[in-house]
Amino acid sequence: MADPEAPPSPPGTLLLVTLQERFLQRSHQQLSALLGDRLAIRPVSLNELTTAPPQPEETILYFAAGVRTMVERLFPGCGPFFQAGREICMWNLRELFLLEPGQHILVVNDSRANTEEMLRDLLALGLLQHFVGYFPGERVPEDIDCIVTSGEQGIIPAELRHLPVIDCGLRVVSLETIFRLCRHFSLPFDPAILARKYQQAMVTLAERWPRPDDELFITPWFGTVRDRTARATFADFIANSAAMGKFVQHAAKLAATDRPVHVYGAIGTGKKLICQAIHNGSTRRGGPFLTVNCAAGDQAGLERLLFGRQNGDTVRRGLLEEAHGGTLCIEEVGALEPRLQAKLLQVLTEGLSSRVGGSEMLPIDARIVTTSSTQLELDESRPMDSNLFLFLSRYTCRVPSLDERGEDFEPLIRRYLVRHLQRAATDIDPAAIEALRGHRWKGNVQELYNVLQYMACTGDGRLSCEELPYYIISHHGPAPSSRHGQAGATGADDDLLDLCRDIERHGFLGESLAILEAFRDGKRHNTAYGRAPLQEVLRGRGLRLTEQQLRLRLAKLRARGLLHVRPGRSGTTISSRGEAFLDAAQHWQKQPSTLGRP
Repeated sequence: MADPEAPPSPPGTLLLVTLQERFLQRSHQQLSALLGDRLAIRPVSLNELTTAPPQPEETILYFAAGVRTMVERLFPGCGPFFQAGREICMWNLRELFLLEPGQHILVVNDSRANTEEMLRDLLALGLLQHFVGYFPGERVPEDIDCIVTSGEQGIIPAELRHLPVIDCGLRVVSLETIFRLCRHFSLPFDPAILARKYQQAMVTLAERWPRPDDELFITPWFGTVRDRTARATFADFIANSAAMGKFVQHAAKLAATDRPVHVYGAIGTGKKLICQAIHNGSTRRGGPFLTVNCAAGDQAGLERLLFGRQNGDTVRRGLLEEAHGGTLCIEEVGALEPRLQAKLLQVLTEGLSSRVGGSEMLPIDARIVTTSSTQLELDESRPMDSNLFLFLSRYTCRVPSLDERGEDFEPLIRRYLVRHLQRAATDIDPAAIEALRGHRWKGNVQELYNVLQYMACTGDGRLSCEELPYYIISHHGPAPSSRHGQAGATGADDDLLDLCRDIERHGFLGESLAILEAFRDGKRHNTAYGRAPLQEVLRGRGLRLTEQQLRLRLAKLRARGLLHVRPGRSGTTISSRGEAFLDAAQHWQKQPSTLGRP
C-alpha cells in the first residue's frame, strides 16, 4: 500500500555510488531484484564518477558519509542525496546460530567503524555468545573460540588462523532502506509482501555470490560494454621509471601504425588507459573508441555484441560495425571461446565479418586492440586458437607492474590527490607514503588509487597512517608514526615531548590527559563518544567542563592529531598518536625534570 505521508515523487533515476566495485555490484544486484522493475538504477563506483557524473534528475544513494563528502567535493551542488543502511545477510550466519552458548567470537572487518557497526548488528541478534572486536595494532584477545568476518580473512591475526571462521560476506542493503526508497520515490508497496520478497532475494543472491577475499581493493570491472570515449593520451602517463619510460615509447610507436596491438599486464596496471592512448596516438583518433570486456557475459551474448545480429529484415549492428573508422578494444580476449576467436581472426586477416543469423560477409574498417591480464600462451587448460595467438603475438607490449615503477610511486600519489580527489599534492603525511610504499600492490596502480580514495573518505584532514585500511596495517604492522616508546626522548619522542610542553604552557595538560584517558577507555570497550556523553564520563571522574570549554579542548586535541573524528555518527575516538602521547605524558609527569620543571 502507498504511504500516505510519502513526499512527492522525485523525478529521474537512482544513482548508486560506492567506494568498492564489488560492493557496488552486489548492492546493484540486490536493489535491481527488489525495485528494478519500478525504478531506474545507475551504478557507478566513486573511482569512475568523474567520467560518469551525477545528472540533475538523479537521486544519489550512498552508504558511508565520506562518500557523500567526496561526491560533493567533486560536484558541488549535486543531489539530492539518500543515505542507505547496511546489515548482515542472515543467510550467511547459519553456522553462527549453531554454536554453543558462551563461546567467545572475534569480529574482524576492514576498518574500526565497520567493525563496530558489525558488532552492534551481531549484539542486536540476542545470541548467547560473547563478541569481541579485532583492531590491528592492539593486543589480540585471548580465549577466542571462533571468528566472524565480512570477507576479511586476510587480516585475521596469524596466531588465530587455526580457528574456525564464519564468513558472513559483504553486508547488504537493509530492509529499512528498501522501505525508505519506496517512500522517497512514492512507489506503492505492501510492507509484508516486500519483506518476504526481500528475504527470498537474499537467499537467492547469497547462494549466487562468491565469497569475497582479502583483495577488495583490487576491483576488476564486472560489466560488458564500457567507454565510448578515449580520454587518455601518452602524455598523461607518469614515466619517471625506466620500465614505464621504455614501455610508453614502445606503445607510442605501435600506436602510430594501423596494426592490431595486444596489451598485456597484471590487473590494475592501466591497460584500458593504454588502449585509449593508442587510439589517440593513431590516425583513427577522430573515429569512435569502443570497449568490450570478454570476461563478463555469456559467449552467445558476446557473439551478438561483437558481430551483430540479423533476423530477416531486422538488423542489429555489432561493435565491430559501430567502430567503423575508429578503434575497438577487446579486453580479456583469451576469454573468448575458440569459435569466436576464429571469427575474430577472420576480421583481423581479411577485414570481413558476418552477423549472427546472417550470411552476408560485411567489410570491417576498425582497428582492433586487445588486452589480457597474463601473457597469451598456447595452453591445453585454456584453449586458444593457435592462428589468433600467432597473429596477436606479433605486436605486443607489456605494461609494467607498480613494483617495477619505484620512481613513479610518489608522483602517482600526488597527482591522484590533485586530479581525482581535488586535494593539495602535499595533503598526505610522508609516513603514510612510506607505509604505502612498503605494501605489495597485487592490484597495482588501480589498487593504490582505491586505497587513496578510501583514506580520503574515512579521514577528515590530511591523509595519514590513521586512515590506512586494516589489510595494509595487518600485513606490515603499525605505521612508523604510531610507534612511540615511553623511555627516552629521541626521534619520534622529541615530537611528543614538545607537544606535551606546548599543551602544558597553554594550561590544560591535566584536562587533556583526562579527556584522552576517557577516550582510550572507551576505545577498549568499543565505544566512541560525542560531546554530551563525554561530558558525563568526565563529570563522573571529577572533571567539570562547560560545553564551550570542552569544545575548545577537543578542537585543540584534534588539530594536534591526538583524536580522530570519524564520518557520520560514528563519534570521536583516540588516535594511535593520541595513545602514544598519553602513555608518554603520563610517564614524563612522573619525571618533572623531563618537562623542564624544577
